[in-house]
Amino acid sequence: MLKKIKTYLKHIPGWSTKKKILVIESDDWGSIRMPSNETRETLIDSGINLGSSNFLKYDTLTNDEDLNLLFDVLTSVKDGQGNSAKFTPFVNLTNPNFEKIKEDNFENYYCETFVETQKKYFGKDFLELWLSGINKGFFSPEYHGREHFNVPLLMELLQKSDELKLAFSHGVVHIPLKNIKPQELKSLAPAYYVNQKDDLVQYKKSLSQGVEIFTRLFGYQPTCFAAPNGIFMQEFEDELASLGVNNFVVNRSRIEPDLKGGLTTKSFNLSFGKISESGHMYYRRNVKFEPVQSGYNQSKTLSEINIAFTMGKPAVVSTHKINYVGSLSKPHRDKNLQELYTILSKVVKKHPDVVFMTSRELCQLIREQ
Repeated sequence: MLKKIKTYLKHIPGWSTKKKILVIESDDWGSIRMPSNETRETLIDSGINLGSSNFLKYDTLTNDEDLNLLFDVLTSVKDGQGNSAKFTPFVNLTNPNFEKIKEDNFENYYCETFVETQKKYFGKDFLELWLSGINKGFFSPEYHGREHFNVPLLMELLQKSDELKLAFSHGVVHIPLKNIKPQELKSLAPAYYVNQKDDLVQYKKSLSQGVEIFTRLFGYQPTCFAAPNGIFMQEFEDELASLGVNNFVVNRSRIEPDLKGGLTTKSFNLSFGKISESGHMYYRRNVKFEPVQSGYNQSKTLSEINIAFTMGKPAVVSTHKINYVGSLSKPHRDKNLQELYTILSKVVKKHPDVVFMTSRELCQLIREQ
């Protein structure tokens, strides 16, 4: 009972609304994690311990079949205003140009857009399909960083780790790393962990380049940002805000680099919908939808949505691309898409006045009130 009361109480601080708003935010779009099942088996046979990570088992690039099936689910469910369910993919715009980096003896970093990566792996890209979803208003990309890995750390460790170099030679960056510092990182995924103040410039350049690529590919500027693995800091916020990206997804506390080789934390516990003096707005995801995880429970996801509505908060759903890609396992993807359809259908049935929104639309509403 006490746990249930705490669940309700944590929704009290911050912006509230009488509308029952549902937003779906999904991280990691654009990034390649595991190129193929054959690559995964090759790495395992080579002695690389990939651990039990579902990301290294299921997560890869999306193709046209993945997108069309997701779009079918979204457009099959309508809110009380007749709008399709809406989906905000937070996108990493580039992947490594593995071949070029290898040719340069791992001395310098080169990247390519995710559209170029798709062409390499599938023989074509699916940008037009992305744009069709954007133009129809139910698929609204936002920003997740240029890459979903830490470029300076990658280039440093490629000179030290034969295991990482082997994985990289097969098109894989995200293997478990034993000797990475600080140990809390565990992998290269936190793209904006920075060791020292002198390195800030190159990370800021990465952020600005990503926004430029985003705008060129999608035809509009992003306004929302979710940091890869949640590690970020004020200096990077300021850089993004100067580029028009001033809405930030945060947890109750954010892990931040201390610029001395370690990490610290900053509280955002009371910051839902709060706008800082600099014009930065913070909001939080309060619903978890990760059917790929063994502990997933449909009733819990629905309960989190109901509690958010009861407490006058939008239900901001956290999910990941891994749930919706099928190149490595179609049954995995199809099961999760069916689960998404079930969740959305039950929400509409219980809350016929629900309003589907994108992240951009929610943030605009918060700023206007």
